[in-house]
Amino acid sequence: MQIGNLFPFLYKGLLTAEQQSRHLSTAVLLSQAVATATGVLCALVWKDTVSMFGSEYSVGLIACAVVGGGMGILSNVTFWALAARYPGTHCIKATSLGMTVGGLVSSGLANLQNAGREAHFSVAVFMVFCAAVQAAFLVALLSVLRRQTGPSPEPEPESESEPPAGAGAGAGVGESGPQ
Repeated sequence: MQIGNLFPFLYKGLLTAEQQSRHLSTAVLLSQAVATATGVLCALVWKDTVSMFGSEYSVGLIACAVVGGGMGILSNVTFWALAARYPGTHCIKATSLGMTVGGLVSSGLANLQNAGREAHFSVAVFMVFCAAVQAAFLVALLSVLRRQTGPSPEPEPESESEPPAGAGAGAGVGESGPQ
């Protein structure tokens, strides 16, 4: 079992179903922010090693890999649930495309780095670039959440003459629309 898989289990175990539903967009935002910060931290500490069992290990790199992987898994689980709350399939398609592009960018960067041979740039540069890509996805997510115009998770009954609840721009993050 991969240790990163514990993150979704902790999320599900620590929060009730109602809390998970109410704070879904917050969970996605936090996982994206922590993943971005982890990339920056990894760029700073990857070279630092400690001696254990007669070998040198980068505890910082290992810790960043665990946290980054865990946040990636948690984000994957929660992001799909968030995208499914939007009407139609456009958010599902955008989520799929975004996750694919994220993997392609990091793979392309590893190829540009000349991985396995003499590197064109350092691991720190690689990690900072990956953190920047992660930050760009975080900004995109914030943009989507700020532009929400869909119904709230528990819509109020409406009369036929009133506009739909939550319709209009100006809704804050998590104020109306899918959470």
